[in-house]
Amino acid sequence: MQRQQFALFIGCPNNGKIIVADLFGRELGYLNIPGDRFAVTHGSIYAINDKEDLVLCYDTFGNQRWIAPDIIRDPIGIEVDEDGYVYVISKHNTLHLISPNGSRNTIVLDNEGGLENSDYIMCLVNRYSIKFFLAILSKSNNRAIAYHFTGFRFGRI
Repeated sequence: MQRQQFALFIGCPNNGKIIVADLFGRELGYLNIPGDRFAVTHGSIYAINDKEDLVLCYDTFGNQRWIAPDIIRDPIGIEVDEDGYVYVISKHNTLHLISPNGSRNTIVLDNEGGLENSDYIMCLVNRYSIKFFLAILSKSNNRAIAYHFTGFRFGRI
């Protein structure tokens, strides 16, 4: 479940729908977005479809903005920062950074950087002080890894 302004977005991964509700929990409608996990920010809904290896971006009315097919094998987690950069974690211990328009992708972290058996990702970026915080959680080995970067962005994008 994610909140954007005055709406709640509740994912239903088994049927490819996101329920849209008001802040009191009353259903306003639903969006057909074929994803397993999603993130909502900046008036956009970002989703991953692990069965088809897709990263998708929609507006909050359900209109597709872009799709990034076959760039990440077996995606399992997604997060978006304040600038619209998309972070996707895969079952193969890689963290991908995708540009806001979905056209560019780079691996910014892998198992050599300590990424191991990851299940969930969350991030916080403060664009004014250029600080980046990323937490990657693993249920299988009960670990949480926090990465904190200051003064740069994963510069290759």
